[in-house]
Amino acid sequence: LGMLGLRIQAVQAKVNEQLAHARTEVDARRFTAARDAVQQARALLDQNRHDLPRVMYDDLKGQADALAARIGDAQARAEQQEQQQIDAARQADAQQSRLEAERAEYEQVQELLRRALAFQREQRYDRALELLDQALFHDPNNIAAQGLREVIAQSQRTQKFNALLKERDTMIGDHSIDNTDATRPFVPILNYPPDWPEISRRRL
Repeated sequence: LGMLGLRIQAVQAKVNEQLAHARTEVDARRFTAARDAVQQARALLDQNRHDLPRVMYDDLKGQADALAARIGDAQARAEQQEQQQIDAARQADAQQSRLEAERAEYEQVQELLRRALAFQREQRYDRALELLDQALFHDPNNIAAQGLREVIAQSQRTQKFNALLKERDTMIGDHSIDNTDATRPFVPILNYPPDWPEISRRRL
């Protein structure tokens, strides 16, 4: 082979080497390195296009163009898959956060119910109702809180009613005592002194 033939073979070998390297890199999902290898193969072809046989040039250039398109498609699919994984991870994190928030709110409501029950046993109905209102603010459809609130509200009304009855009975009793006391005769008026006859004669 002459010098030109040797040069053609060397260029062909280098181009094929770069294309093979690009295929290895794209299979390893190293798309930047794969694209650089294809670019180097194209540069070698452009630099030696006048020396290479037309058929060889077109064949190698076609391989380089096809490999560049393959790299672009593979990178697009990889980026799509990566984005899907990111979205899935975000959704999983969001779901986990929601579950944790719901669990925390559930525990908070349960604690409010326990405290409300404790105040109910102490007959501190106002405080119990405040806690139940807080529980229903967090969970408006909580049946346990709704039912307990109704029971405690009724107990509170009964407590107030009984207190009013007791106050009324006390006032009636006090008033009755005052009335009875007012009906007692004035003792000095009914008790005559021993010398009342003499006193009566002197008045005559």
